[in-house]
Amino acid sequence: DIVYPRGKDEDYGPRYFAPYADLLARVPFFPAVGNHDYGNHKFQTARGEKRFKKHYAVIHQRPAYYSFDAGDAHFISRDTNHEGFGINAAAPIGEGSAQRLWLERDLAASPARWKIVFLHVQLYSSNTHGDHAALRRSLEPLFTRHGVDLALQGHNHWYERSKPISGVVYVTAGTGGAGLHDESDREPWSQIAFPAHGFVGATLSDAELTLEMIDDDGRVRDHFVLKKPR
Repeated sequence: DIVYPRGKDEDYGPRYFAPYADLLARVPFFPAVGNHDYGNHKFQTARGEKRFKKHYAVIHQRPAYYSFDAGDAHFISRDTNHEGFGINAAAPIGEGSAQRLWLERDLAASPARWKIVFLHVQLYSSNTHGDHAALRRSLEPLFTRHGVDLALQGHNHWYERSKPISGVVYVTAGTGGAGLHDESDREPWSQIAFPAHGFVGATLSDAELTLEMIDDDGRVRDHFVLKKPR
């Protein structure tokens, strides 16, 4: 969800380009499309497609799903809004879909030491929007089979990190600026969770991936390290 409430072009100035001006001048942005970037239109397919094509895609110059390499890491952006939130205009990702077939080929072809997936509607989350069994059925076997290390998720307005689940750590960082969701009961797989605005910073080396959740007061609220054998 890049721009609230409905991803309109006229809202990008004050709600995207202005607050991120310094960063945009120095670093590339690689978004993952969210349900609000389709105007949050669930069943109005034409309106959702128009909002994506005429606004999101023009501004970001990114397709709905794609991948790229940085150093020895392979990053894959997914569109999980169709099965995850019922956005008809979004790209399906279930069994036999073009996006899922593309993802399987992309993961299998990558020789990168680290594989990191980022997406909006989450596979695992304890909070308001919950998690999504349909997404887990489609994606979790691929993540496990092809050695995905980390899945970065949004959608829920809080921070949560899972214990490793079949070798994958799931981090929900829906902490960018919208109203926060309240505390809720955590699932058994949840390692840490709390509502706070902030961001997740990462440092990647050959053998270690370090992530920190830093809140809007500059405090480190979570710190963890993923390690690979040399």
